[in-house]
Formats: sequence, structure tokens, C-alpha cells
Amino acid sequence: MASQAGYIYAIGAVGTSYVKIGSARNVEKRRKQLQTGQHLRLQTVASVSVERDLYAIERQVQTFLAEHLQGGEWFDTPMDVHRLTTLIANAVQWLEAERVRKVRETEERRRKAFEAAQSRKAVLSEEPLEHQTQLGIRIRRRRRDLDMTQAQLAELTGIPQFHISAIETGRISDIKTDTLWRLAKALQVTTDSLLERDETNEHEDMPALPELMEV
Repeated sequence: MASQAGYIYAIGAVGTSYVKIGSARNVEKRRKQLQTGQHLRLQTVASVSVERDLYAIERQVQTFLAEHLQGGEWFDTPMDVHRLTTLIANAVQWLEAERVRKVRETEERRRKAFEAAQSRKAVLSEEPLEHQTQLGIRIRRRRRDLDMTQAQLAELTGIPQFHISAIETGRISDIKTDTLWRLAKALQVTTDSLLERDETNEHEDMPALPELMEV
């Protein structure tokens, strides 16, 4: 359990640099268990109390010492109370950072799932609706002239796709100036052309070049 309390210990073989890094509720009892069958005398080099995440901290400390691993949970490395305490502090910090990262990842997945759901709804709005505004028609028509999808326009403008769909279909008619400016920029037209032109002069803001006469 995440709230598990106990001790992170370092039990060493006397006369060597070999230590076993583990966790226990009773370190002395654990040392005696390990002594059974050992020809070298074992002693407790260090033990540090932790209030929670006992097994997670143990695993992370062992991960930090992975390059010194000799087998099982035995490591060939100098160890004392100060070093073990530092390793535990680093492990606690690493675990907390992982918790924060996972929370952010979960929130990001939920956000993307929500936007994806909204985008799926927006697909249903690709067909013209009776209450479409002239502005929405112009935006949609210009977007299609550029062979651009709503998703691509959303990426260029930073405006959510479902919001663009709502503008094109007339479900949103009161558009903020900044939103209109970003749409116009992405569609390569002026804001005036989106607001004022009619269907017959749709491309007046981009006049054709005069034909060159042969000489």
C-alpha cells in the first residue's frame, strides 16, 4: 500500500563492501534471518525510518544503485547512514515528481479525449445548415478553396476545431475580433473581406494579375 511505513536498511557483510539494501518493519529480525546460512558475519550498517511508500522507496534506492548490483538485493558499494539518508531523500523526490507527471498526463489525456469528442461532433456539422451566417459561409468556402480541413485551420489558428465548426454553421455568430483576425490570417484574406464581401466578389481581395502582352 502507498501508506506502508517501516525502515529502509543497509545490512553489510563484515570485512567487505557488500551491503544488502531492503525494507523491513523490524531490521534486527531481518538481519538475523539473513545471517542464517551466511559464513560472513552480518551487521546493520544503517537504517532509516520512512512513513509511507516503503516498498516504492526501496525499489527506487535500488535503482539508483543499479550499477553496483551483484545479485538479488546485494550491492558492492560503500554505505553509511548519511549516504542511505541521501538516497532515500532523492527517491522520495523522484517519486513525487512521478506522481505530478502522471497527474498531468491524466489531465492531458482527458483534455484530448474531450476535444476529440467535440471534434467528432463537429464532423456532423460539415453539411450546410439553414441558419448559417454569411460570415460562416465565407469562412467555410474560403477554407475549402485552400483545400484545408477544419482540423488544419484549427492548428493554424489555435482555435478549437469544434469552435470553428460552430462559426461556419452559424451556431456562433458573435465572433471576437482576435478570433476573426486569426481566421483571416490563416485563410490569407483580410478581416474586411470576411465581414463585407458577398458571394459574387469572394476573391476581390486577391485580384488577378493582368495578362502580359507579347511584344
